[in-house]
Formats: sequence, C-alpha cells, structure tokens
Amino acid sequence: PPGGPGGLFGGGATPTQPGVNEPPEGGQPAPVPGGGGIFGGGATGGGKPRIALNNPPTSPLNLIGKLEGWGIGPATPVAEVSIKVSAGLGSQITGAQLKELLKKLPDGMTFELSLEKEDD
Repeated sequence: PPGGPGGLFGGGATPTQPGVNEPPEGGQPAPVPGGGGIFGGGATGGGKPRIALNNPPTSPLNLIGKLEGWGIGPATPVAEVSIKVSAGLGSQITGAQLKELLKKLPDGMTFELSLEKEDD
C-alpha cells in the first residue's frame, strides 16, 4: 500500500529508540553516528537524544503524511535532513526541474548537492 503498512497517512513507521536507526528490510538497527564523547555521554552540546526516522521512496504527498504521522509539525526542530530525488526507473530529472526544486529551498541555510550528469 502507499506509504507502507498504515496507509497514506496512517504513520506506518514507528519511531525507534533514541540512538538507533530503523533497520533496513531484513537488517539490524544501527547506532546513530555522533555523540558519545570521552565520558560516554549522549548528544553533544547537552542536546536531547535524536530519533532517526526514514521512509522509502514515495510521492511528496505521502512524505508529508509521514511527517504528520511521526508527529513533526511546523515548530518541530529536526536535524540532519536528507532528501534523495529519483525520477523513477530508467528516467531522469531535467536541469530545469532541478533548478525549480532548488529555488524552493528556504533562505538562510546551506545545502549539499551531488548528482550524476550524462557525458555529452
């Protein structure tokens, strides 16, 4: 079903324990990198523990529903956000589509970009 078990907005994925990633299909949970320090403390800077959440490729509408299912609202602080863009099997995104996507990113932040370009 769209968005996994739980449907479109059912929040099919459940948050994991702090410091543990959701396992890949058939895999085992892995610790969230970072933190620790020499005394075995949690997150650096006295911050709260983080919960790693992820979702397989789906539509933007399904991802918005997943955010709501995870309890992420307009004022919820999030960190280390990564979005991977795939145009689908055997297809590609165009330079114009990429430029429009980049224009919609908020000001006041920095973003990393990596891509594969066809050789001319």
